Amino acid sequence: MGEAVFGNLGGPKQVGIVSYRLSPYEQRAFAGVLKKGFYNVIRRVSAQVMYVAPPALGIFMLYSWAKKRNAYLNTKAGAHEKSD
Repeated sequence: MGEAVFGNLGGPKQVGIVSYRLSPYEQRAFAGVLKKGFYNVIRRVSAQVMYVAPPALGIFMLYSWAKKRNAYLNTKAGAHEKSD
């Protein structure tokens, strides 16, 4: 194999590989964004909100409680409570 270049290692030629290509001038990447896109985003978010909102609310409430508890424990009364 000696001086073989990557991709041409002396093996049998590839057969039956078909590739398709679309010209960048033929595709419309933002077709229907203003007409359908906004409502599609609303539909998808509303379908997933019940999976995301309750855990997020629970984590926020836990974080809020922990911050308040930490602030209390770093006061004189909280330090006295910790030492008991």
